[in-house]
Formats: sequence, structure tokens, C-alpha cells
Amino acid sequence: MNANQLFLLVSLCYLFAISAHCDAKEKQNSTLSILTLNLHTYQEISTAGKKESDLNRNDALKRVSDYDPIFNTIAKGIDELDPDIICLQEVGEWKENTAKTIKKTSEDIYSFGLDSSNAVNQLLTRIKSDKYSYYMDWSHYGWDVWKEGTAILSKYPILEKESRYISDTNNGTYSFWQSRKVTRVKVKTSDSKVINIFSVHSGWWDSEKEPFKSQFNRLMEWVHQIESKNEEIILCGDFNQPSNSKGYMQITNENDFVDTYLSTNRYGMLDLTVNINADGWKGNQNAKRIDYIFIEANSDFSVKRSERVFTSKKFGIVSDHVGIFTILTAHD
Repeated sequence: MNANQLFLLVSLCYLFAISAHCDAKEKQNSTLSILTLNLHTYQEISTAGKKESDLNRNDALKRVSDYDPIFNTIAKGIDELDPDIICLQEVGEWKENTAKTIKKTSEDIYSFGLDSSNAVNQLLTRIKSDKYSYYMDWSHYGWDVWKEGTAILSKYPILEKESRYISDTNNGTYSFWQSRKVTRVKVKTSDSKVINIFSVHSGWWDSEKEPFKSQFNRLMEWVHQIESKNEEIILCGDFNQPSNSKGYMQITNENDFVDTYLSTNRYGMLDLTVNINADGWKGNQNAKRIDYIFIEANSDFSVKRSERVFTSKKFGIVSDHVGIFTILTAHD
């Protein structure tokens, strides 16, 4: 082999290596992984001899401490799954600041995410990755003592963030336990896709004061206000609507959203995502699959994989809900 032939061979090898590297990078950048999980507002553990509404600050600190194994399990799952986006519901935080050294003010009543008792803060101290930006807000008091809200964590920079009540105007208050506030962030992925992600915790179809149908209509009004032709809409969370129910049909049939779990689990329509004794579903044999990740029917994404996680077989149970983990692939 002469010098010219050797140079040509080396050049071809180099170009091949560069091409393979670019293809791998493009493949990596063309996927989006999402995890959604309802955390259950510190209710997997109880305080002996006390009703939840009678808890005090020391009880709350003990509850957060006792939750250590649960938070460790969730963090381990997040580390292994390595999701780009995490949507959380029933994010709990004690109603007042739990730090002795910080002077309590009226702002403590309305703040969310500043206290160590906040469940997202607890997870962030355990997750190995330091790349997550986040946004959270709370909707109402759970059991009169826990602030309860939704959150979104993103490995991509957050371009916009906001929260809105999807409850009726008269019911959109911290004091009403059925009020529902949704959080939204806009992110731009490394391959320049702009995505609006909503972390949703909605009510029940037959609620007298806060029926799901009206809540979802308000959510869709919000979506239509902010959506753009070149932007994706992804809805994640606990919708409290069993698959094949009227509420589910409102989302999928009437509003053209695709159930990503069902896309890759053909026979998974009735796969459980909530414990039969979960709050709001006790004794209801129709409580089946109520946690979802929805994309629009005309989305540039297709579903590569979707599975239930934080089950007895996958990482372990951490809530009365299981999580849903989905990987989306961008169309060429």
C-alpha cells in the first residue's frame, strides 16, 4: 500500500467515525423520556394515635424523616431511568416553615418549594444528576396540614413557567381540597424542539362541585391560548379518569390526544396504575388506569416505549399510584 492509498484509507475511516458519531448523537437527541408519578403527599406512612389533621410541626419533621426509604427508592429509579422530564403530582410540603432558624412570616402561607419538607427538595438531595431545573406550585391543603401541588423537573432549560387553576373560579382556592392547579413549563430540547409540558392532577368525573369535564375544558382553553404551530403539547399526570371512561374519551376522542402507554402496550387498556384502596377510589372496582402521558395526534413524536414503574416488580412501591415512564422518538 502506497502513501496515497494509506492516506485515502485513513481519511475514509475518519469520515466513517465522524458519521457514526453524528448519527449516534442525532439518535440520542431525537428522543425524549418522561416520567410521571403521583407522590401521595406523605400518606404512605401514618402517625400512630393521631389523625392527619391533628399533626404538629414535630410530627411533620418525623414523617419526612421516616419517608427516607421511599425517597431513596424514587431517587434510585430516577437515576436508573434518567428521564429528561419528570412530572409529579401530590407534592407535599408542611403547611408552615419547618426550620427553627427562619422567622415565620405571612409569606410562608403562600410559598411553595422553599422548605426542606417539600417532597421535590427531598428528592433533589438524593438524585445523582444535578442537571434538573424545576418549577412547582400548590393547589390546596391536604388533610388541612399539607400543602399539596404539582411539579415539573427538566434537564432542558425552562423557557417559560406558569401555573393556573383549572377549577371553577369560586373553587380555585387553597382552602378547598378539590381545587386543582396545573403547572406548565416550556422547554427547548437539544435538537431544537419546543415542548409545552403540563403536570396535571385533575378531579373526578362525577364530582358535584368540581367535575372533570369542566376542568379539562378549562385546561384545553389554556392549551389553545399558548400553543403554537411548531410547538408540542404533552399532558402528564393523574387525571382520575379510568381508561375507557367518559373522561378518558373526552381526552382522546374529543380532543385528539394519544395515550402513549396504550401505543406500545396493545393489551394494556386496563392495566392498574392506582391501588384499589387509593384515596378517592376506595371500594370502586372500576379504579384501573388513571395515570397517563398524552401527546397530540398530530405530534412530531411517536412512542418508542412506555411502561409502569415503581411497582412491586420495578424499583418498588412508593405511593398508592405507580409511575409511567415513556420514551418518545421524534419523526425524521
